[in-house]
Amino acid sequence: MDKSQLNTIVEALKQDNVVLMQSDTVPGLLARFNEAGLKALQTIKGRPEENPFLVLIPNRIALAGLVDSVSEKEDSLMSQYWPGPLTIIFDKATSVSESLTAGKNTIAVRCPEFSPLNKVLYEINEPLFSTSANFSGQPTPTKLAMVDPKILKQVDVTLELPEPDLAQSSTIVRCEDGKVSIVRQGIIKL
Repeated sequence: MDKSQLNTIVEALKQDNVVLMQSDTVPGLLARFNEAGLKALQTIKGRPEENPFLVLIPNRIALAGLVDSVSEKEDSLMSQYWPGPLTIIFDKATSVSESLTAGKNTIAVRCPEFSPLNKVLYEINEPLFSTSANFSGQPTPTKLAMVDPKILKQVDVTLELPEPDLAQSSTIVRCEDGKVSIVRQGIIKL
């Protein structure tokens, strides 16, 4: 990704637009972590309001303000798998509106490992909502070429980049009482 592409993506996001780009897992829709971003993604995907979206951050420091605390087990998982395709469901910070977490007191967070996406996260310097580029309930596309044209028409900016080899969704886990529960089995096998 060159500087011009990076600027285009960041400016689009700052204007509360939705961006489609490859990640370290599958092609994803990105939007700001605010009400406008939430509504835009729900509209595009046709996703029920009670289903939360995950949040991408550039590094562990960015967890501050998003999560209430980090357990020993969560810390261990982050040390082992971040950056990478592991999404961890944390207890959310009280400062995070439940409207952004689908009324839940938890928040799903991931630190990706894909240089172009990481550049966007560092440049915009705020968490971003992320979700796979498909309609709710439909199969997840593993390449940009597989994204439904109806999704493409609703996205404000699409960035085509070389695709990583993973092409599988992230694993989502929840840690409670020192135990790890798999919420969604993805590329990381725990």
